[in-house]
Amino acid sequence: MTHDRRQVSRRGVLAASAAIGGGVLLPAGQAVARPEELVTVTPGDARYPDLVRGWNQRYVGRPEAVHVPRSTAQVATAVRQAVRAGKRLTVRSGGHCWEDFVFSPDVQAVIDMSAMRDVDFDPSMNAFMVQPGAQLLDVYERLYRTWGVVVPAGMCFQVGAGGHVSGGGWGLLCRRLGLVVDHLYAVEVVVVDADGTVRTVVATREDDDPHRDLWWAHTGGGGGNFGVVTRYWFRSPGASGTDPARLLPAPPRRSWSAPSPGSGPTWTSGPSRGWSATTRTGTYGTPPPASRRPPCAACSPSTTSPTGPWA
Repeated sequence: MTHDRRQVSRRGVLAASAAIGGGVLLPAGQAVARPEELVTVTPGDARYPDLVRGWNQRYVGRPEAVHVPRSTAQVATAVRQAVRAGKRLTVRSGGHCWEDFVFSPDVQAVIDMSAMRDVDFDPSMNAFMVQPGAQLLDVYERLYRTWGVVVPAGMCFQVGAGGHVSGGGWGLLCRRLGLVVDHLYAVEVVVVDADGTVRTVVATREDDDPHRDLWWAHTGGGGGNFGVVTRYWFRSPGASGTDPARLLPAPPRRSWSAPSPGSGPTWTSGPSRGWSATTRTGTYGTPPPASRRPPCAACSPSTTSPTGPWA
């Protein structure tokens, strides 16, 4: 009984501390947001330095605020605040933009989509829903492990879906399955009208959709310049029925493995991780040695190269 009383007392102290102090155990300047509140990080926050740079460490932003939304409504709130205040706004999904498009000196507000990373099947759209903060590995694993399907996206597993899809979505399966946007069925976008009104629009590839042009603008050419994408939906053209396993392509049943010294390439049969971002590096969990690994300029750019966007 004595032990139980000590446990109850400890819980009581922790509960009281949380209720009274809120963020007393957090670094100075870091506040706790309620679930319904938009998280906004400002320069005095301990998290700020980690949210104002991407994979290319050359560019470090100095925005007045970084918003980290967890819903479409919160994205709309962040956009509305920027529009009303006349602030220059940019969006970050995975941080793989190698230019300073997101963290340029004139940017005053950034929307960081990293907290919106759900991947699921949406029965109401009869399509797979992917939020822009989901990294490609999240997408591959969820689609394959749950439904046995794939999208032909890129090989760098930490790239965010937001910019990758809106830019076309090239990947190692493109010669077989096309680009990612060839399988894009719909997109949800927070847009700003000419009069400054912020609204959320869902645009599909259906011929009778009045917003079809907005869907088309996100199939490779727009590059995310028409609003803030909050959800993508994927269903292959010509796919029919309601079985999710038949609405996107299945991965190849064989994958190429890196050759051993003195031998030719080998094939791995059956579903394995070789079909995904590591198609050229062998089966799941066993990439070849670095000396035989294909280079990934997007993941490890040469900072000394006189050419290229990071020179």
